[in-house]
Amino acid sequence: RVSISPNDANPNSAGHQVALAEGNNAIVVTVTAPNGNSRAYTIAVRRALPPLSGDATLRSLALSGVDIGIFASGRFQYTASVGHLTLSTTVTAISNEPKASVSIAPADANAATPGHQVALAEGNNAIVVTVTAPNGNSRAYTIAVRRALPTPTPLPPPTPPTPTPQPKPSLSIRRVDNLIDIRWSGGTLQHSPAIAGPWKDVHVSSPLQLNRSWWRSSEFFRVR
Repeated sequence: RVSISPNDANPNSAGHQVALAEGNNAIVVTVTAPNGNSRAYTIAVRRALPPLSGDATLRSLALSGVDIGIFASGRFQYTASVGHLTLSTTVTAISNEPKASVSIAPADANAATPGHQVALAEGNNAIVVTVTAPNGNSRAYTIAVRRALPTPTPLPPPTPPTPTPQPKPSLSIRRVDNLIDIRWSGGTLQHSPAIAGPWKDVHVSSPLQLNRSWWRSSEFFRVR
């Protein structure tokens, strides 16, 4: 009598079917003689493991609040710009191969918040998403994000200087004994023999004293 272990995996098929698992399998064929003697034949069968996937690409990539354009698995470089008030972004990356590992740099800026948070500094920022396939292959997706600098606050217009008030011209003429005393301020003394001119500047400082013998029938003074 001949018996086989494991049991027949499919009694509906001809012969004794043995299902082979991945890795090592032991099949034992036992022969029993009419007098009860028995011998066992052992067959060790190793079924190879499936080849490891080498797919190190992403199925999707998104950054909250950041427009990176159209994503494609075979596109590995992206650029984006954000306003100054965008302080951080959440990076979501899903691999095509379920068993692949995905790492993101810089490190998570806020572990208490769901998703991978990346703080954005003013100016240029580089975010790198690395996918490692089960067979060790790896590919990196790089996103260059530029955060705008703050808008400078415009300076107020300069305050115009307050003009220095100018004294009003004043003129006094009086007789002191045999002298004509002329005093003025706030301008230049001018003299003319007639009220209609011509007027000429008198290049002296106040006061001016003239002898009455100098005085003609009419003399005119003004301050301009």
